Amino acid sequence: MWRWMLLGALGLVACDGDAAEDPCVERLRALEERLAVASAMAEPSGAPPDVPLPHADGVPLTVAVPIVTVTADEVRFGERGVGGGDDLERLAETLGADLRSRARALRVEEGSLWEIGLWAAPDVEVHRLTRLLASAPDEARFVLLVRGEPSARPSVEDAPDWITEAVASQAHDDVDRRDRLEEAWDRATRTCEAARPHLPLPAPLLPAGPPLGPPSTSALLRALRQCGCRDTELAAIEAVAVEALVPAEGPLSRARPALRFRALAQGRELRLPPDADVAALAVRLEREPAGDAPVVVRSD
Repeated sequence: MWRWMLLGALGLVACDGDAAEDPCVERLRALEERLAVASAMAEPSGAPPDVPLPHADGVPLTVAVPIVTVTADEVRFGERGVGGGDDLERLAETLGADLRSRARALRVEEGSLWEIGLWAAPDVEVHRLTRLLASAPDEARFVLLVRGEPSARPSVEDAPDWITEAVASQAHDDVDRRDRLEEAWDRATRTCEAARPHLPLPAPLLPAGPPLGPPSTSALLRALRQCGCRDTELAAIEAVAVEALVPAEGPLSRARPALRFRALAQGRELRLPPDADVAALAVRLEREPAGDAPVVVRSD
């Protein structure tokens, strides 16, 4: 009888041991969660590197959206140039036709809401937006993209000191930044070569391509699980990945409410003075609650 009791006890110990969480599994799960937070701050694929954004508090951009870029001189939809100049009615008509064409390509059902990222430079006057976007489809809801403060970028505990110097650049040059990131990534992944092809940088967005969201980290996590934790410099890999995901200028997010610019649109009305610019609009939207009802922007 004692023999069977002893065997039963040993069996329970073995089961408990099997049930115990592998420390490496738990460590990689926590790393995956942190990278998901960083991904929510990343610029979407196709983001224009040469156009600044207004600084304001926002919420994560959780879905992939096509992007309309507006500056004082130019309008683009994805990588397609809609045009420039002062003929806003013509530009609005062309942009509206492009948006409806994309909605058909994406099979957006009539009456279904369709969110579009609005990448507008801070100095663009709001009345320019209201005239440009007045011809958008009824289903369109614009989300104003904003830039958070650089201090909001995630930090990586135990990151090696060499990374900060390796990725720092005095030149505001997207090519130089990418080169520095790739060099740092080569060094960080020496202990996990399977991770080397998976630096999470945004991909270019083709004019006719589908909307793309932030870079995926799924392949990177699969590679790290393959390498394990024993000899892998996880902190270095995570730190460079975060640098690649979150721009040095600050995290990207979206204003809380969705926006409409049609004259007779339904929603909460937000009136701005005639000389208001996108920077002022972003500040005003910080105080607007998120909700199902869009904010109808008017400038008069």
